[in-house]
Amino acid sequence: MEKLLQKPKHDLEFVGYVNKMIGAGDVWVEGKPLDPKNDLVNHSPDGFSWGYMGSGCSQLALAIMYAYFAEVARLDGLEPATIDRATKKVYQYFKRKFIAPLPQDRNFYLTAFEIYEWIQSEPEIKELLHG
Repeated sequence: MEKLLQKPKHDLEFVGYVNKMIGAGDVWVEGKPLDPKNDLVNHSPDGFSWGYMGSGCSQLALAIMYAYFAEVARLDGLEPATIDRATKKVYQYFKRKFIAPLPQDRNFYLTAFEIYEWIQSEPEIKELLHG
């Protein structure tokens, strides 16, 4: 999993839009709907949310981290199971650092390079990804 510590080749853009009509958020990556990855872990079949520590936030953190690691791994040919394991190891940390603090009533914008910088600044996360 150490290859997943590399900087992504492409700076993915994650954009979340508040959707008050459905009580959840719409999140896009590179102009396409973000896959919630409910097949990996199903925290929230009702969709994404942010701004607290709940199930919709867990699903969003999981989905963003999976997309991030998939981008890092894209050119290295890493197995999908490696991406799954890395995502499961760090997404709750990511939720606490990035997703939970976001204002619930506002859209958000986040890039893969910001996630990379966070990973590099967190020895605990780097250690998790070495194993």
